[in-house]
Amino acid sequence: MSNSELGSDAGWVSFMNNIGQENSKEFLHFRRHPIMLTGVEGTNYFSLFQNIDFFRKQNGHIVTTSLEKIASSDLIGAPLRTFTANINQKYLTINPTTAKYAKNWANIIDCFGSETLFTETTITEIGGGYGGESKVFFDIAFQLGKKPDSVLYEVYDLPSSENLITKFLDHFGYSVSFKKLGENIVKKDNALKRFVISNGALSEMRGQLLWSYLNEVVLNADYGYFIVNFDTHSKPYDGGISDIEFYDWLVENGKNPTWLDEETFLTKFDVGASKVIVFGAKNDLIQTATSNRKRPRFFQSVMFRMINSYSTYQLTNSSLTSRIFRLFFD
Repeated sequence: MSNSELGSDAGWVSFMNNIGQENSKEFLHFRRHPIMLTGVEGTNYFSLFQNIDFFRKQNGHIVTTSLEKIASSDLIGAPLRTFTANINQKYLTINPTTAKYAKNWANIIDCFGSETLFTETTITEIGGGYGGESKVFFDIAFQLGKKPDSVLYEVYDLPSSENLITKFLDHFGYSVSFKKLGENIVKKDNALKRFVISNGALSEMRGQLLWSYLNEVVLNADYGYFIVNFDTHSKPYDGGISDIEFYDWLVENGKNPTWLDEETFLTKFDVGASKVIVFGAKNDLIQTATSNRKRPRFFQSVMFRMINSYSTYQLTNSSLTSRIFRLFFD
């Protein structure tokens, strides 16, 4: 995995191996470790406030009604950043990265339809992190009445990450299967569809590793949702490609991809750094999802930035921060 950003980082690999061990003391607070804050947990409060605003406006959305269960993710690993907000008449404490995962699944459900995800479909995630995104998916499936063992979810990741993902999900009674490149992928001979997602991991690859994932995993999928940053994390290196080159490759292979408006589907934290490309989505659903996602008003954006600056400086969900947020948005 030397042709990926985290895979070539010896510190990341060593850290993941360590906290994945059965008796690791660092696991108790692994989500506030500097390596984790840089690699996975970097989402800021500004992003969280925008996502909270979305969930409040979409208070009947299946993801919003699952938020209480989703927020239980933040009971594990002692994340550094959390914030308590009133959503659907309940005060929920949630971490910015967990809220980002929840928003990703709201995007996916709205653009593809819940029946696409939860009926005879295998979810394939490229780059599972510590298991946070898959855990949110299982929480939503649970809310829909699905049993954990009836939902097929597979993960491609570094071997050093597998124990941590297993350990994290085990706290909630969930599990995933781990896949490796080179394994036979059967798609057409059974009834299961394949939905591949990647929250940045694919676009941090280059060379043979990247092309193996494209040809073995992406090409064999019926649906895809990708948050990408190829331009900054792949293209500058030997064997890397750009965002548009990835899009063009999907076109050439008959995937009929679509760019989603990142200013509508992502937060200001991601805009400019990341883009969203999907294939297999329904155009009418994309249009409805776009119209339901209102960009923050200028006043809101200014206030979100002010609260984020104060919260980041304090590194805590202070009572003053909470009062400011609730004064303007409760």
